[in-house]
Parts: sequence; structure tokens; C-alpha cells
Amino acid sequence: MGNRWNRLTPEDTQRGQVVAARACRPSFVMGLLLLTMTVCALHILNQFDLLRPDVLILLIGSWTTIAASETDVNSPLNQTLMDKIRGNLDYLYQLSTTLIYVDGTDTNDASNPRVITIDSSIDWRDRYVNLGGFIAAGTNPSVVVPGGTYDEYINSNLVHGDLAELNGVVQISDQFLYTESGDTDGTSRPRLDLGTDNQITGCFIFADSSDGSLKMRFSSGLGVGARDVAWNLSIKYSTDQGHFP
Repeated sequence: MGNRWNRLTPEDTQRGQVVAARACRPSFVMGLLLLTMTVCALHILNQFDLLRPDVLILLIGSWTTIAASETDVNSPLNQTLMDKIRGNLDYLYQLSTTLIYVDGTDTNDASNPRVITIDSSIDWRDRYVNLGGFIAAGTNPSVVVPGGTYDEYINSNLVHGDLAELNGVVQISDQFLYTESGDTDGTSRPRLDLGTDNQITGCFIFADSSDGSLKMRFSSGLGVGARDVAWNLSIKYSTDQGHFP
């Protein structure tokens, strides 16, 4: 029996190419689709800081399982698979967090405390909030707001004794708050107590229950000579958790 390979005609070769191409096409398309989905998922995870081990453990525990048959190269995309993909993307969205940086200045009465708005760009109610940075008070705390006189002091090592313009500095290191439905003026929970320092006798962060803005309140008026307030904050917040209208 002769070697059939040596007797292939041009027609045989052409037919083989067509058959091979048709056989490989589903595998290539599905492979490309799965690769694209994987890259997109990793990008989303990285963007929202979801590649941490603790978050990945949570993902494993709640992730919707996709059967091998639903992703087999010989199987078309079906509604069940698409529903699971959509559900998993919704789950990632619910876990997502956003990081912003806010700074500003305001005044506070020396004897009667007032509420100061930190940010009103979103509705801060019903969110998990993590804060870092500092709040400073003094004769001219704006010197430690970006673009001021002492930009080199804007860090987590700043204390009120570093600069004559400051009479109090409250440093904030990864403080955590669930804002719930907010509070009217920060005199009761839910609020975050940031502590005291020199002429800052108490400072609280809360979400306004009426308009959803993020606000700050001092437990008492600042001492004379410390009426001005400045803040440099990094704020990481979750999506609206859907517990309040």
C-alpha cells in the first residue's frame, strides 16, 4: 500500500484547508472572546482594588459558577451563560470602591461650633467610607493646603508644633464609617470621631441626612486664634448599598 500523502492533489489540499479552517473557527472565536473577558475582568478588579487577598476570598465565596459545558469551544453562547456573566459583573460593581482627594478651608466660631461641608459631589448616605489625611486648625491653616506656603508639610507626620500658624492637627489613618441614613448635625450617630489635638477638642465626620453631603462638626468651638480650619483628605467610598431610599 503506497503512501497516500505523496499523491495529494491541489484539490485535496484546498479541501483540507477549508475543512481545517471551518473546524478551527469556533475555537479561535471563543478563545478570543474568553481572553477579552478575562482581560476586562482583571482590569476592573485592579481599578477598584479588588485583587487584595481578602477581597478575592470573598469573590470565591460568592462567585457564580460557570459550567465547563457553557464555555466549551464547540458550544455557542447561551442565555444561561450570559446571565451568569452579567450577574458576576453586577457583583463586582457592588464591591467596587472609588478613591477621591479633597481639600479646603473654612472658619469655625471660637465659642460656638459650626458644621462645615467637606464634599457635596455625591450623596454620601448609605455608603462605606474610609478616610485618611488630616484636619488642621489655627490662625492660617491654609498654608498646608496644596499650593500654600508649606506644601512639604502635607503628609501624615504633620503635628501642630511644626508650624506657628497651626494650633491643632488631627491626623486620620484609615478611619472607617458606614454613613447609614446620615444625621442632621453630627451630634449623634452615625458619625466618625476623629479625636482631639490641642485646640481641636473634638471633630466628627458624618453624612447630612437631608442633602447627603459629607460634613464635619467640632464638639466645641475652637480656641481663640484657631478659628480657621483646613483639611486634606483621601476618601475611599463604596457604591450606594441600597438600604435607604
